[in-house]
Amino acid sequence: EEEAKLDEDRPKIARVIYNRLYVQMPLQIDATVYYGQDRTIPFPDLRQIDTPYNTYLHLGLPPTPISNPGRASIRAALNPAANPPPGDPVCQALPDPTQNCIYLFYVLANAEGGHAFAVTPEQHQANVDAAAAAGLVD
Repeated sequence: EEEAKLDEDRPKIARVIYNRLYVQMPLQIDATVYYGQDRTIPFPDLRQIDTPYNTYLHLGLPPTPISNPGRASIRAALNPAANPPPGDPVCQALPDPTQNCIYLFYVLANAEGGHAFAVTPEQHQANVDAAAAAGLVD
């Protein structure tokens, strides 16, 4: 619920979360890092605080929900978006064209709350750099 402002992003965000759980990658969900913390602490410092809710430091889901999900979030969790098909332009960045193309990353992409999604760390970094240049993220 805390990760998306736009309902159309929720199924893709759900897919990223499922994919990260499947490949045993840290979820790195910013909202979990903020949970129960002083929001005046800079985010890079918060990411270093070891709490059970810090999904940068701990694999898997946090021990409890961090908010109440709305209907759109529940629908997205039950019906996540599909991963991009092999011919999708986002998949062309993979070193092996036969490799499974799965969404693993997202970042805020516009002032309306929309997100950019990526399948490689390099694509994600380009999206993060664009978001930072637009003043959307630190």
